[in-house]
Amino acid sequence: LFISVYAAEDALPYGENPLPSAHAGQMVAGEESGLVRSTVNHLRLPQKPRGASFFVQQAGTDRASM
Repeated sequence: LFISVYAAEDALPYGENPLPSAHAGQMVAGEESGLVRSTVNHLRLPQKPRGASFFVQQAGTDRASM
């Protein structure tokens, strides 16, 4: 299973990556702007999963809310 994750250079994550790698945050195109894009909004931060299993989270059996 290969899951690739891309994000805009001027975007920040709402939570930490449960499966960080040596390539996390690596730019694949463009240049670093030093700016963060944002809009006026109220967002609820996601709960951090207890396990790193993609399939457990999809099945809804991860008890992050407990």
